[in-house]
Amino acid sequence: MKWIYHIPTEQYGFVEVEADGEYEAGYNTLAKKVRGEGGTGIPELDFTRLIDRYCETGSMLSEEYEALNDKQQYTIQTYKKQFKRNGKN
Repeated sequence: MKWIYHIPTEQYGFVEVEADGEYEAGYNTLAKKVRGEGGTGIPELDFTRLIDRYCETGSMLSEEYEALNDKQQYTIQTYKKQFKRNGKN
């Protein structure tokens, strides 16, 4: 069966995709691809170095942050919240 998916991409925007198959599984798979979730991010060694540098300086380039996948961005946000709680940043 064909489905038309409306996948939100921003506050008032969406992408419309037509696909075959099971509705829910298809939606979840397409939504992750459209939103770029679960990307590869940067290699683990580079990410460790980035965290070390972020802990020392409390800042990073926006290009570095954009290169991270969702899990890596979540980790950085956790550090950022911790810095704010402790008054470091």
